Amino acid sequence: MLSADRRHADIVIKPKNPSRQAQAVAIADHEKVDPYRRAGTCIPAILPLCSLTRSMPAIYLRFTSARDALVLHSMLSSLPLNYFSRFKVATNHLTQGIVESLPITPLSRVDAMCNSIGLPSFVDTRALELVYSSWDLAPFAADLGYEGPPLGWGETSRTLLRCELDAFYFRLYSISRDEAANILESFPSVRREDDSQYGEFRTRRIILDIYDLSVSGKAERNEGRCQTSLAPPPADPSVAHSSGTLSKDSGRMRGEAEGILHFTDEEQL
Repeated sequence: MLSADRRHADIVIKPKNPSRQAQAVAIADHEKVDPYRRAGTCIPAILPLCSLTRSMPAIYLRFTSARDALVLHSMLSSLPLNYFSRFKVATNHLTQGIVESLPITPLSRVDAMCNSIGLPSFVDTRALELVYSSWDLAPFAADLGYEGPPLGWGETSRTLLRCELDAFYFRLYSISRDEAANILESFPSVRREDDSQYGEFRTRRIILDIYDLSVSGKAERNEGRCQTSLAPPPADPSVAHSSGTLSKDSGRMRGEAEGILHFTDEEQL
């Protein structure tokens, strides 16, 4: 046996590594609702190069890219992928082997679908606004090309952004409208939370309404490009902390969103 105390082993860090960003997307598992994704077995986090325990599986990026990490994070956070992951988790623990078997779509396919709807940054801007809500993430936002202050937190706008991404990923996985409806019914914790707050399964209704709009073409406007129902649009500097609109959704909804979300006057204040 070795007599040396391994706690005193030398640790050598390559000089270039500390400056490298977005090395891995680590994934935790949890059976309860979390602040970003509302529910699911897969809760991702973007991490720099660091040590991880066996209980936290990770996906290491082949090339350093903050943008790739952001898009991958949004995909892992989506309800469609969380639905798929549930079939692979036999206990309450998500292993590295399970993560490696998840149906993670190549980022090139995400880009192709974004281009097909006329918005190359469709996923990027929505994911950025959902993630960049603190000054702690300013360096990461800068790597994404956003130099402004953190983006404001508005519960209503965040709901719509998440639902737009969920509808996008349902279509990316070629899931039909009826299949999407059945998948959403399999999230009882989301339904219970919605029922207690809104008296209906609002998340399911909003996602399916957005899905219907995207399929029917009614969401296509402004020179044929698919637009959001938020104004200002996602990740716009005017909704940053310094703009005075922090934690407010008032005046940001337009067009289809007002009908989709069924706002009351009190909710828009």
